[in-house]
Amino acid sequence: MSSDDISVVGRCGTDGEAGVTGADGVRGTDGKDGSHSLFSGCKTATAGTDGKNGLAGGDGGAGSDAGPAAWFAMKCTRFDLSSFLSVAALGGQGGAGGRGGAGGKGGDGGKAGRQHKKCDQLPVMPAGKGGDGGQGGNGGSGGKGGDGGDIWVSYERSNLERPVQARSQGGSGGASQSGAIGGTGGRGGTNGDGSPGIDGNNAANGHAGESGQGGRGGDVSIWQTG
Repeated sequence: MSSDDISVVGRCGTDGEAGVTGADGVRGTDGKDGSHSLFSGCKTATAGTDGKNGLAGGDGGAGSDAGPAAWFAMKCTRFDLSSFLSVAALGGQGGAGGRGGAGGKGGDGGKAGRQHKKCDQLPVMPAGKGGDGGQGGNGGSGGKGGDGGDIWVSYERSNLERPVQARSQGGSGGASQSGAIGGTGGRGGTNGDGSPGIDGNNAANGHAGESGQGGRGGDVSIWQTG
């Protein structure tokens, strides 16, 4: 068999790219401490201010879809081989989803100012509440797997009973990513009487992405014309 007897065209599909990782959320700023009271005129102390909430983490990007395999064609007359010819037209693998960004931590509450001990009639000032944590970013979904290419092989005669083994297979879908962890709430400040203030709430984690769909196999046709 000479090289003129055979014509081959084909390629496998390219893999998809992984999704981009989401940015982490920014931590909330801490609250300001209150001022203490002065004995002169029993001027009252001031309360601590609340910590700011943490920002949510960014979502992970989706993985890109894979490329399909191109078709593969071969035609010859006399097909004498020492062993069978293996042919594959495989779709690319879908890109994995990107990781979500973690939620930002809530800012801590400010401490309350203390009243002067000689001003008992003045109320106890409250501390600032801790800021809530930011929600975790959602995980990215996986990209779709590429479809397998069609394969056509025809020959007139061969010294082998099965001269060609062909396989067309779709690529697997990209893996998804789980959601990122939510930020923790900030700590409450200290009240004017020394007791702890109210802590911020912890945030929910992000949602997981979906796995990519697998590609489909192509048509495979091998026939003897002689």
